[in-house]
Order: sequence, then structure tokens, then C-alpha cells
Amino acid sequence: MSKEETGRTEESHMARAIELAQGVRTTTSPNPWVGCVIVDGAGEVVGQGATAPPGGPHAEICALALARERARGRSEERRVGKECRSRWSPYH
Repeated sequence: MSKEETGRTEESHMARAIELAQGVRTTTSPNPWVGCVIVDGAGEVVGQGATAPPGGPHAEICALALARERARGRSEERRVGKECRSRWSPYH
């Protein structure tokens, strides 16, 4: 994959994290609204999540749980998360 293609892919992953965060914007207070995307060694999204309402898990925990489920039965290269993209809301 070229550097340009990698950049577009990274941008799309961050855009997805932002989209996830915006989707829970009014439901997470007093916690920040966060979206998270986890990408495996082959560049495939293997986990994503958003912060749950208070008392529930944060975005990264949701994304890691999904990635864990998807990792079962995969090769070692595909099993290991390569990158995690999170979007945190600004604190007021």
C-alpha cells in the first residue's frame, strides 16, 4: 500500500471514530463522548465502539471486546491490533 493510500485509510478510520463519537454525543454526560476504531495488521477494522451512557464501558473497552471476539481463529499477524484511533470530545 502506498503512503498516499495509507493516509487515506488512516483518515477514513479517524472519520469513523469521529462518526461513532458524534452518535453518542448527548448520551454520555458527565463522561466525554468518544469513538474508537481498532485496525489489525492487515489494515482491516476489527473493533469499533463508542462510549456508553454513564455506568457503561468507554469506547476503547467496547472496541477491544469486539476485536477480541473477531481475533479468535485468526493468524497471528491478523490477530494483533496495529492501530487504535480514538476521537475525544473537548471538555467544557
